[in-house]
Amino acid sequence: MIDPVALASGQNDIAHVSTRPLDERADTISVSGSDGLPETILVAVTGNAVNLRAGPSTGDVVLTALVRGEQAELIAVPGNGWVQVRTLPGGTIGYLSARFVAPLD
Repeated sequence: MIDPVALASGQNDIAHVSTRPLDERADTISVSGSDGLPETILVAVTGNAVNLRAGPSTGDVVLTALVRGEQAELIAVPGNGWVQVRTLPGGTIGYLSARFVAPLD
C-alpha cells in the first residue's frame, strides 16, 4: 500500500501501513507546495494491465485497464490495499490495487 506520509515528504518508498480498521473511509491526500496551493501527487502504474475499478474491491466493476507506465493523480489511500486515482489525461476516477502503483519523482 502506498504510504501517504512518504509520498507527501517526497520519498519514493512504498510501505504497508495499517493504522485504521479496514471498514473506515478513505483519507483524502492533500499536500501543499511552497506557494500554499495543493500539490498534485502523481503515481505510475507498475503492472502490465491493471484494472481501474469503480470501488476498492475485486468485486467492483472494471472501468478500464491501465498499462505499465501510465500516470494517474493520487486522490486518496483508503488503507485497505487500494488507492483512489484520477487517470491522466482522461480524468476517470477509480481504484487501483496499491501494489501496482509507485510514486513519481
